[in-house]
Amino acid sequence: MLKNIVKGLEPSSTLKINEISRKLEDKGEKIFKFGFGQSPFQIPTDIVNALKDNAHQNKYLPMQGLNAVSYTHLTLPTSDLV
Repeated sequence: MLKNIVKGLEPSSTLKINEISRKLEDKGEKIFKFGFGQSPFQIPTDIVNALKDNAHQNKYLPMQGLNAVSYTHLTLPTSDLV
């Protein structure tokens, strides 16, 4: 049963794009890649600690967003946005 499910899976979009771009490069086409990948810079300790402290909060937000943030955005004076 699982074997049939796996057999029916499509390749990921990322893998498809990589394969297509590699074929185009092989043909001499210039390809611009906008993937970020791994940062060459050391991640600041406070960001690492914040991630460790909040990693358990790994659920997607509601599609409507957070009410508190939406309300704050709607009530900000325009001068604060510049």
